[in-house]
Parts: sequence; structure tokens; C-alpha cells
Amino acid sequence: MCGILAVTSVSPVDGVLLRGGTDAQSHRGPDSGGTFVSDQKDCFLGHRRLAILDLSASGHQPMTDSRNTVVVAFNGEIYNFVDLKRELEASHGPIRWRSGTDTEVLAEGFALEGDDFFDRLNGIYALAAYHKASRTLVVLRDPIGVKPLYCASTRGSILFSSEVRGLLAVDRTLGEPRPQSIVDLLTYMYVPEPHTMYRPIQKVEPGVVLTYREGMLLGSRTLRGNFHEPLLLPLDSSLAELTEQFDCLLSQAVRRQLMSDVPLALLFSGGIDSSAIAYSAVKYNDKVVGYTIDTEESDRRFQDQDRDLSYAELVAKHVNLPLHRISVNRDILRDLPRLVGWSEGEFSDPAALNTYFICAAARERGTKVLLSGQGADEYLCGYRRYVAENALGHFPPTLLRLLGGLEPFLPRTVTGPVNRYLRRARKFLSSCHPQPADRLMNYFCWSKDDTLREIFRDYSGLEAGRDVKEFVNRENGRDPLRLMLEADRHFDLRSLNLCYTDKMSMASGVEVRVPFLDLELVRFMKSLPISALLSGKSTKHVLRLAMKDKLPTKVIQRSKSGFYLPVRGWLNRQEDLVMSYLSPTSLTSSGVFNPAAVDKMLRMHEGGKEDHTSELFTILWWQVWYSNRDKDTVGAHRAAS
Repeated sequence: MCGILAVTSVSPVDGVLLRGGTDAQSHRGPDSGGTFVSDQKDCFLGHRRLAILDLSASGHQPMTDSRNTVVVAFNGEIYNFVDLKRELEASHGPIRWRSGTDTEVLAEGFALEGDDFFDRLNGIYALAAYHKASRTLVVLRDPIGVKPLYCASTRGSILFSSEVRGLLAVDRTLGEPRPQSIVDLLTYMYVPEPHTMYRPIQKVEPGVVLTYREGMLLGSRTLRGNFHEPLLLPLDSSLAELTEQFDCLLSQAVRRQLMSDVPLALLFSGGIDSSAIAYSAVKYNDKVVGYTIDTEESDRRFQDQDRDLSYAELVAKHVNLPLHRISVNRDILRDLPRLVGWSEGEFSDPAALNTYFICAAARERGTKVLLSGQGADEYLCGYRRYVAENALGHFPPTLLRLLGGLEPFLPRTVTGPVNRYLRRARKFLSSCHPQPADRLMNYFCWSKDDTLREIFRDYSGLEAGRDVKEFVNRENGRDPLRLMLEADRHFDLRSLNLCYTDKMSMASGVEVRVPFLDLELVRFMKSLPISALLSGKSTKHVLRLAMKDKLPTKVIQRSKSGFYLPVRGWLNRQEDLVMSYLSPTSLTSSGVFNPAAVDKMLRMHEGGKEDHTSELFTILWWQVWYSNRDKDTVGAHRAAS
């Protein structure tokens, strides 16, 4: 995994300035760096390398093909590159290979077959490829959106970067804030793609091949081919047959993604997703280890959530996986000014901090690659809201209105373990709308307009849940559960989970792979009937069946437990940092939030009258990020204000 910067321009590029945009991403590729400037100075490619395959200088980027006709800068992994290598030689004859990297296969494939070659890629990637003769630059992001690619236009140039900071290092004026993004952060705890915290900067759409010459877009197309076409399963396939196919594809995906010339490990929670990956991983690599997070009991009692460590230890012993335990406590709040800069303002989910601590600990022990269980929930109906929707979809409208009317009468919060069930009950009742589109809106949004209108000093022209609403209106009429799956993949998976995983892992120079998002497996999962995904209150049904005789029953039956930190308890402790950044002086200085409204919310939360964990932590996160954006530890430049 690496960092790239690519520029196509009508005017001569400034290689020295653009190298600064590359170096701003040095944490993504601490092993080496390189740049390329075309002879006509219409194109620049910059690269920072995290060496995973072929650790020698032969893997240096930007990389040319053997005939020096194209140049490639690449961030990611191509899992089928060995097969593609053989296919290229079968079609075009012997090739003078100079390395054992997947990057070289990309360069040779593009030189020989043009961008059609990219239709056959199975991997996680963002790449830029320059064709010298035609002077065209092709950019592309993997179809799932695992790897990021940001884009901005400035002074006749189009810039692409693996991180926002790479663009800001080139042109500070790109740092114009986008107020709707702050609303989005409060609404979802992330900024939905393609948006960022900055108005001029957006993310490139996954799976779209873009072709430029001298800063002008020549054309775009969507990836096509076997990996991207729907897989039609036989209508008479039994659940047992589907389970067997799923199990085989998951095992193959894990095996593919274990390819590495450096040590590997697992992001391991003891949940069924990471446990399923662990089961296959130890079969193919007896040196793989696991990393898990543990928190203090005094903090966990405020969160009322299962302790991951007990499940992780149970599975680790069962599959013979060495396990490293990473302990965190409320002291990490003091580290927020250092940590939130990595988010670039795009998310506020505390799970991101877990990812950072695990990756940092793994890197300290010499590990550069981790495998994660992300993606299973969004393709296998893994969240509780799928069970809720499966039930609510069969309720008559009159009953739904009656149940929805009960929500205001429930207590806002109570102490002890009951609080967890109270929160779920309130969320369920608040979702009891007769229209599926209204239910979906409620599932995804943590805050609503009425609350945000009080919090924000100026709420004019802003709207909670705007992107989800537009998505629902565009896709309305589809089966509600299928619509939820698509929404989850676009919003919670791509805009949140994959986003924070990339940023927080690369902050430590660690690559995270996601076997559940292997394109062969994704193709299969998208084709499964709902009956294979949900069974009563059981989510991810086909995965649980596949793991029935492989993992402990306690783990298979474990309900969904988020990758969390006990921020509810930490906020209740009135930490100095919390009080500092949420003080009227600090809030007034940032100019976004209403100090009186935030103070009232904080007092209600501390007094146990209402639970505002999501809103308060997000406001805290944004305040810390905004106040320290000039002090970003990797040198991001000042955002214009």
C-alpha cells in the first residue's frame, strides 16, 4: 500500500511543488519515494512506497513497462496479478520481467492492451497510468472503493491524490470548508462520498476509468468484465449448496490475500467475521498472529457492550492463533489532537481510534499487513436494522404508526446494562414509519434537523441526511432490504469503514486487506437470496452456517458487536480535554456551533437525562480537528477559513 499524486495539466507542471504533495503522504510509503515528469511537462506522477511484494529497488515507482512506453503510479494490491502475468505472456509472447511486483504487471498490461486490461483486475487499488505517445493520463479506483483517490481542479490542472493533504500541500486555496459536510458529520459520523470536508475536493467514483490529456477529460467508462457483471446462480440452488460455495470462495479469498513478502497479522475482535478469516488464515500461514483491543472494566460498564477480548481469546485458542492484546483507556482522549488529524475531517467514529492503535502496535512489532473482517455486514445483512426491517416490512401501517408514537414516552436514558436495550428499543420505535424510505432514513441518521438547527449557529441552506435522502429517492421502488444493502455499501462501508481503515492504518505505514471484499466473493454475495442472509433474528446466515463446525458455538451465536471504544463513559468523566474543546470560548472561536445549545446538551448528558454520546463526541472530534488542523503531525497545510 502506498501514496500517489498524479497531475495532468495544460500548463507546464512544477515538479518541485508537486513533490511536496507527494512527500506530504510519506507516512503511507515510508520505504521509498519517486517522481516522474513527462517530456512535455503536461503530466506529473509521484509515489511513496510501502514495500510489500519484492522488497528490492526493482519495485520502485513510478514504474515503466519494458519498452518504456507507459508510466504507472499505483497504490494497492492486485491479488490475481500472477494469473494476469501468465495471460499476458500467452497472448503477447515472452515479456522481460524485471521484478516480482503487481505494479509491473499493471504497466505491461496497460502498454500492451490499453485500459481494457484494467477490467480484469481483482484487488484494492488506486492508480494513475500515463501513455507517453498519446500523452494521456488514465486514473482509476477499485470498484468497491477500498482505496481512496481524491481529485481537485486548480489553475488549468487536474490533481489526484491518495489523501487530501497531498492536494492541500500543492494548493492551499483548495481548503475551502464545505458547511454541509459538518452537518453530515453530525448526521452520520462521516462525510458521504464523493464529498470531503473541503468544497473543491471530491473523491473519484469507484470503478470508473477516467482519461485525460493536458488537464481535459477525454472520456470515462465503467469497468466491465467478469468481476463486475452480476453472477446468476441456479434458481434451484439449495442453501447447503450456496453455503458450500460461499465457504470455498471465502477460503480462496483469504488465501489470495495472504500473499506478501513481509509479516502478516489479523485485525481480530472475536466476532464471526474476523474469526472466519482467522480460521482460513492459520490454515495457509502458520506464522500469522492476531491483534485485539481491550478496555478497562470501569469504562466498559458505561458502554454496556460485550468484551471483545473474551471472544477473541476463545477463538484464538480454538484455531491456534497467537494473540496480542492492546489495552486502551480514557487517557487516549489526551491524544485526540494528535490522532484526529489523520481523519482529515471526514469521520468521527471512535472505532477509527481502535484501528489506529492496533496498526501502530503491529507496525512496532514489524508487521506491515493486516487482514480485516470488514465488508461482511454490508453484503450479508449483518446489522440489526436488517432484522428490524424484515419485521417492520410485514407490519400494517396502522400498527407502525401506533408503535412509532410510543417512542417519545420511553426514558431518554437509564443507568446500567438496561441502557443498551433502551437505546435499541428507542431506535426501533423511531423507525416505525409506514413508508420504507422513511424507515431507511431513520436507520442511517444519528441526528435530525430539529437537533442540528439548535446546535449550529447558522443552519440556513443545510439539511440532515441529504445524501441518503437523494439516494432513497433515486432508488425508491426497490425491495427495501436490497435497497438497504446498496445504501450500506455506499454510505457506511465506503464512506466510513473503508475510509477510516485506510487513513488510520496508513498513518502507521500499515496495509489493511479485506478478504470479504475480494471481487469473486463479492460477486457471489450480491447474488445470494435474502433467505441465505437472514433467518429470523439471525444475520449473516450463510456465514454462520459455513462456520458451524469450524468455530465455537458461542462465537457463531454472538450478536453484532461494534468495533467500539467506551466514549459514553469517557464523556461522563468530564475530562479536561472535553471541557476545553467544548467550552464556550472554544466553540465561539470555531464559529460553527451554538455554545449555549452545546452546553445544555452536555449538562443533560452528564446528568443522565439524555444520551447525546454521538453528537457530543462528534462535536468534540470536529472541534479538535479544526483547532489543530495547522498542527497536523504529517504537515497538512492550513485550511482556508
